[in-house]
Amino acid sequence: MKKYPNIISSIGIKKFEENFLGIVSDMNIFFASDDKFSQHLCVAMASILKNALPIDFHNFYILDGGISNKNKRKIEKVKEIKDCKIEYIKINDSIFNNCKITKECQHISKQTYYRYLIAELKPELKRAFYFDCDIVVNDTLNNFWNINLENKYVAAVEELWIDANNYYKSILFSKFKFKIKNSYSIFAYFHRINKICVKGALNIFIGYRNSRYK
Repeated sequence: MKKYPNIISSIGIKKFEENFLGIVSDMNIFFASDDKFSQHLCVAMASILKNALPIDFHNFYILDGGISNKNKRKIEKVKEIKDCKIEYIKINDSIFNNCKITKECQHISKQTYYRYLIAELKPELKRAFYFDCDIVVNDTLNNFWNINLENKYVAAVEELWIDANNYYKSILFSKFKFKIKNSYSIFAYFHRINKICVKGALNIFIGYRNSRYK
């Protein structure tokens, strides 16, 4: 195509390449896991690498809730699929001692709250994915990564559970027009997120939620 500059401009060629071949991307991807979920974590990472484009590179940041060295060695083997960076960030669970784990929400563990530390842990990042461990990615993340957020902090998938409105209304979020799924999202503008005190907002939510489950 570059042999015909008079027919297709360089800008047009670039747009074609981006639309059909993707954009060279250095992606930051966060997971949170304890040792019990390390197998799920490994599958999720492997699925990302298996479906990646040659122009994709992945920086995996694992918010570590106690993954054993034995399982870390197993996780490292995903590099045999495609080269990537893996960094474990040890999280002190005592930070979340006030987060009650209730029988009403058994799917919510302390690791669920780790994502609220991401902007503080890696303030130098401009953008990052957060994924739950129990997912399988079946395509490249390239287009998803390069979504234009239009100066917004978060891009996420809307929660479509039929009872979501009643549930979230009961625990605080009655004024929100829609609810988002916890499983996957993109965070951006980390320096701004830190300024609006994500942990402070989390503490307010925890205090309210705990008051309802005494």
